[in-house]
Amino acid sequence: MFAGCGDAPPAAAPDLRAPIDQARPADLVALVDGSVVDAATAVDGALPDAAVPDLAVPDLAAPELPDLIEPPDQTSPPDLALPDLAMPDLVTIDLAPKPDLTPPPDLAPLPDLAPSCNDQKKNGSETDIDCGGSCPACGLGKACAVLNDCQAPALCKAMMCQAASTCLELKAQRPATPDGSYALVGGAAYCDMTGDGGGWNLVMNQVPGQLLPDSTADVNAASFGTLNQSWRIGSATIKKIAPTVAWKLTDAGNKVYLKPACVVDWTVDYLAVMAPNVCTTGYKATDFSSVVNGGWVYTGAHGIGINNSGQNCSIRAYNSKDPNPQGVPAGGAASCNYTTIERVSLWYK
Repeated sequence: MFAGCGDAPPAAAPDLRAPIDQARPADLVALVDGSVVDAATAVDGALPDAAVPDLAVPDLAAPELPDLIEPPDQTSPPDLALPDLAMPDLVTIDLAPKPDLTPPPDLAPLPDLAPSCNDQKKNGSETDIDCGGSCPACGLGKACAVLNDCQAPALCKAMMCQAASTCLELKAQRPATPDGSYALVGGAAYCDMTGDGGGWNLVMNQVPGQLLPDSTADVNAASFGTLNQSWRIGSATIKKIAPTVAWKLTDAGNKVYLKPACVVDWTVDYLAVMAPNVCTTGYKATDFSSVVNGGWVYTGAHGIGINNSGQNCSIRAYNSKDPNPQGVPAGGAASCNYTTIERVSLWYK
C-alpha cells in the first residue's frame, strides 16, 4: 500500500549482513586418504595414520586391433598378351656436312683426253674398241677396214675380221703365210703354202703303219690338219668341195694332178666304171697337158685315183676291195708304186 501524504517515513531496514571475521583462516592440506588437516599439523608431522592404498598398475599392452587390411589375392594373374614391340627400321641420317662440289664458275671444263688404245672406247683411227687402225690388230669378229686391222691369219671380209675359207684365199691375201695348220671356215686345216705356188688344202693323209679303214665317214677327225697322223674327211663333206685349180695326190716323190671338175665321193667304186673320167685320169701338171698313165680306164679306187698296174703310177686315196698281191687293204691309200710304205696325201686348190 502506498503511503499517503502526511504519513511518517518508513523505518530503516536492518543490516542483515553478519560481520566478517577478519582473522585469516588456517591453511589446509589435503591428505591422500581424502582427509584434510591444517598446514601446521602437517608440518609438525602429526598426521593421522592413514593406510596407503595399493595402486594397481594398469595393463599397458596394446589392445588387439581388428585386421582392417584385406590380404591381397595370391592367385597368379592371367597371362597378358603383350603388343608386338618390334623396332621400326631405323634410317641413318648422315649429318656430316657435304662439301660443295660445284666447280668455281671461272674454271673452264677439262678438255677430252687424247684417244688411246686402252681407254675402252672406239675413237681415233680405231676400227673397233681399242684395236685396228693405229692400235694393235683386231681378233675374229671385230670390225675392220683393211687387212692389217685384223690379226693374222684372219682376213678382213665384209668389214669384219674373219677366218679364211681356204688355204688359197689365205695365200692370196697373206702371201707370206708359212706352211702349217690354220683355223679356216669349217675347222682346222693344213695348208701347203710353198709347194706348187702354195694355197693347197689337205683333206686326206695316211702315214705308214696307220692304214685308213674301209669307211666313207670321217676318219680320225681329231687329227684333221696334221701331217703325222692318218685321217680322212668323209664323203658328206668332201663331195661339197669344188676346187678352182686342181686335185693333187702325192707320195714321197710323186705328184699327180686331176681336174677340178672331179667330185670326190668315197661311195663311188671306179672298178664298176669302165670309161675315162675326171676322177681317174691323172696329169703331170696343172695345165693338164700330159697324162700320167696314158688314160688307163680300169681303176680299183673309190672316190679318186689312177691305175697303171704299178708300171707307172697307181696312186689312190681309197683302195677298192679287189684282190692285190701287194697287200693294200680295202679303204687304205696306195702310193704310185702301189704300196703303203710311204705317206700318201690328197690336196685341193
